[in-house]
Amino acid sequence: MKKRIAVLLCVVMLLVSVPTARAVTAEDIYFTAVNISLLPLNMNTMPIWVDGQIYVPAGVFDRSQTGADLGVSLSRMGAKNTVILLGERDTMIFDLTAGTCKDQYDEPIPDCKAVTRKGTAFLPVAKVCAYFGLVDSYTYTRYGYLVRIKTPTARLSDDEFVEAAELLMQTRMREFVQANTPTPEKPNPPDLPQVPDDPEPVEPPANRVRVYVAVRCESGQGLESILDSMVRHQVHGLFLFTPEQLAQQDDLVRRAVGQGHTIGILAEENTQEALNSGNELLGHVARTATTVALVPEGQRAQLEEQGWICWRQTVDGRPRQGERSAAYVQRVTRLIGDRSRTVYLTLDDSVATAGAINAVLTEFADREYTVITPLESRL
Repeated sequence: MKKRIAVLLCVVMLLVSVPTARAVTAEDIYFTAVNISLLPLNMNTMPIWVDGQIYVPAGVFDRSQTGADLGVSLSRMGAKNTVILLGERDTMIFDLTAGTCKDQYDEPIPDCKAVTRKGTAFLPVAKVCAYFGLVDSYTYTRYGYLVRIKTPTARLSDDEFVEAAELLMQTRMREFVQANTPTPEKPNPPDLPQVPDDPEPVEPPANRVRVYVAVRCESGQGLESILDSMVRHQVHGLFLFTPEQLAQQDDLVRRAVGQGHTIGILAEENTQEALNSGNELLGHVARTATTVALVPEGQRAQLEEQGWICWRQTVDGRPRQGERSAAYVQRVTRLIGDRSRTVYLTLDDSVATAGAINAVLTEFADREYTVITPLESRL
């Protein structure tokens, strides 16, 4: 898992000479590695998210396609639309038509199915690895996300592998970005009508209010509803968990990670101990780590020198006791205002916040606030 280092993206430098309609960034890129082999970076090897789970192309598990031996081989039966994974003693049979998975004795494997994207079968990496005794991990690097599948005895930890593969990842990322960045069309001749492009902007317009949303997760009372609301409004936030809440809300932590939210550690007492135990718990709960934390103001400078990214609130959006929902929404938007700026808004996971967040996010949309995904590289 990641060590506590500052995760600084170099995408702008990589793209500076590339004309884009929408630039591909490290946030869009997913590498796949098998044991100590970094697979080529293309749409045939790149993982996808399906219902909060990571899926990888079926060929990733086949030694004949990757050159890396996981003890598993792949068979595709086109007539029956079936994908079969064969291990030394176990078998998984994915029926793409029925959306089921069974073992060699025709017994169902619960909550497990394959999906098809553009003719390629994708399999749930965690389910397959657990079934065949393999290990999977999910790590964010400065060059994109890394999904690694390995045997329990594989050489190199994830940190060691990322360090060893850094130059290759950088090269492949640059090549992928260049290959998948749209080239602007040549202008029409003067005597033909010009059709203006309307590309999706890489960043929000400079004259808009930009809002980063963080949620202090201390009670767990309204967290599930808050996650539901963010899915409904298609926005992402930073969820700051105390170590205790990481242990108690493990299902919701995994859900937040699966939905693309950023996880941070809330450490206002015994700071260093809380950060260490929080990252250890996060590794157990969600197989990831973080460099983002909310800590007392007097400790930020020292921790930032160590590589931590400290949340710096500019607007406290936590509800007041007895505050009505309409008054709460009005107060938060008044604090943010309509003047062009970047706002770091802190909420909590209380029932009151859960009851009002739909109205808050609706008001943000009406005012054309842009809610920015709080990646570690942006905070």
